[in-house]
Amino acid sequence: MSFCKCKSSEETRAAQKKMLQVFLREEDGSEMDDTDETIVPVEHFSTFNKDHMRTADEIVNRISSKSLSEAAKTLRQLPKTSRYSLFTMYITRRTFYKLRETAAIPLPPIYQTQPHLFFPEVSLVTNGTDLDAMQCDEDCNKQYMENKLAWFREDVGLSEHHCNWHLSYPYSEPPRFKRQGELFAYMHQQMLARYDFERLAID
Repeated sequence: MSFCKCKSSEETRAAQKKMLQVFLREEDGSEMDDTDETIVPVEHFSTFNKDHMRTADEIVNRISSKSLSEAAKTLRQLPKTSRYSLFTMYITRRTFYKLRETAAIPLPPIYQTQPHLFFPEVSLVTNGTDLDAMQCDEDCNKQYMENKLAWFREDVGLSEHHCNWHLSYPYSEPPRFKRQGELFAYMHQQMLARYDFERLAID
């Protein structure tokens, strides 16, 4: 059974492959496709800025209303200078989540496609081998007790989960199901409860 009734399964798979190439920034050497829309990046994009979110959601809604092939063409127009930006990540992943044909496609973890959002610069430059530059010595830990829980605050999996949550349920959109707000509060309460428990465990 094809994802789209108006296309054959082969055409749909080809369009999905093109979308994944766009997502993974895998250029095939071909020139940019012609499209009727150019995406203008939002400078210093922040999900905490309501105007930024409104603009981004309008772009995502426009792209996700297109066919799969047209959506891929539009996403390819993102300027190369903004390909690794938070704005680009938000637009691309939100479009994948909203398009019916790509909603179920597993995407690479955000920390792989946007590592600078998760890892310190020294780790990226040294490929994670310069551990001494990333760790805090014993005197530092005595002075700043909270450093003993740095492993929790900097946990990549937990950070990715938190990021995916806000991509799946952005506050700028109406709730998708009943008690969504309650689930939001419960998830964050559980994260904070675990953190408080770890703090008590190490005195």
